[in-house]
Amino acid sequence: MTTTASAKRISVGELGDLCRKGKAANLIDVRTAPEYSLAHAEGARYFPLTELDAKKTAAGLQAGEAIYVLCKSGGRARMAQGKFAEAGVECVVVEGGTDAWIAAGLPTVRGQAKVWTLQRQAMFGAGVVNLIGVVLALMVHPYFIGINAFAACGLMLAGAFDFCMLGIVLSYMPWNRGNVGAGCAMK
Repeated sequence: MTTTASAKRISVGELGDLCRKGKAANLIDVRTAPEYSLAHAEGARYFPLTELDAKKTAAGLQAGEAIYVLCKSGGRARMAQGKFAEAGVECVVVEGGTDAWIAAGLPTVRGQAKVWTLQRQAMFGAGVVNLIGVVLALMVHPYFIGINAFAACGLMLAGAFDFCMLGIVLSYMPWNRGNVGAGCAMK
């Protein structure tokens, strides 16, 4: 386990070893409902970042056991870690998130429905915004190309800082909230 002044992290390999020994009781997944339904670490409980009340969540977990937080790749888990820190609760971010968990061949629960992940929704949204910008620039006025510049800056910032504002906005959409199993089902 890696520790810095403000953040604790653990690799999926180390966490997998702890799980096999029965020591990782509090595994929390903070992704959206469709993402969780598609695939999640076995034993992970669903607490979406958009609705996470860290103090209340911690109170409902097994006392004295470490809290391990994961998302798709780590960005939202770090945000959740900040919420836990504000509530005075210590937690550990699982490096690489669910993607790394699955890649490591660790026990995974897979859903039946094909759903769009938050990342896929954000990529689609960015493509739509760019297409609108091109069409408006060609048909209405060339200054509409600014829409594409805005979208490009958003994509560059998302890549550089592992923080996608469009993804955050999309996580609040009705199809990404609510009951686990609900969501943006695509065939």
